[in-house]
Amino acid sequence: EAQMKVEGPPHRVQLTRPFYLGAGPVTRGQFAEFVRVTGYRTEAETDGKGGWGYIPATTSFDQKPEFTWRKTGFDQTDAHPVVNVSWNDAQAYLQWLNERCRSSTWVRRYRLPSEAEWEYSCRAGTTTRFHTGDDLSSLKGFANVVDASFAKAFPTVDYQEWQKFDFDDGHAFTSIPGAFSCNGFGLYDMHGNVWDWCGDWFDGGYYAKSPTADPQGPASGSSRVLRGGGWDFVPIGLRSCYRFYYTPGSRFYDVGLRVLCELE
Repeated sequence: EAQMKVEGPPHRVQLTRPFYLGAGPVTRGQFAEFVRVTGYRTEAETDGKGGWGYIPATTSFDQKPEFTWRKTGFDQTDAHPVVNVSWNDAQAYLQWLNERCRSSTWVRRYRLPSEAEWEYSCRAGTTTRFHTGDDLSSLKGFANVVDASFAKAFPTVDYQEWQKFDFDDGHAFTSIPGAFSCNGFGLYDMHGNVWDWCGDWFDGGYYAKSPTADPQGPASGSSRVLRGGGWDFVPIGLRSCYRFYYTPGSRFYDVGLRVLCELE
């Protein structure tokens, strides 16, 4: 009930500015290039706390200094989505992209999508729970979610309480963007795999007072919006309308970013 209040009331939104959205989340390889060129160190690497990662011996997760975007405790390649990046880390990455752009002949501006832009892109013209339909089974082949592969890797989870999907997507942890089918706009992993940071501050009552045209979220807050769900999340959190949030310095093994490019 509390979650439904946060998601309501249903309302129309008009997006007046065209944009491109990344077909998939930013990869480790793309983030590594940013780090190589700039020498940037993420908050997980500089505040002494580290990020969150997987501990195989106990099939559990914990925050430790050794866990960062470079090391998650589970296998990743440069083609996998980068995780353990905070909202603040995402801003540093975007600043670098924008500085690179200023030296090119085609001037673009990169940023995180607004919450409204993200949901519009995820839905791709649909009004159902997922862009694939209302049934959980409709996500088969479209999303990396809590499923048979996850259950095999995490056998002690109570799946009566922690609902899983009744198919096998073949991935216990993160998957490479493009491993599953795209939505109607050609975008991958809009449901599942890793959460996408959005630009907005979070306010549970924002929808009751948000402007119709190009809503950007409240002017201030303590947490930033996340959308899309992760490879370890239950079905309710993967719906197109589900709103989640973390503080800007938070970093987790299932949180990444997707880049928006504004068009003139």
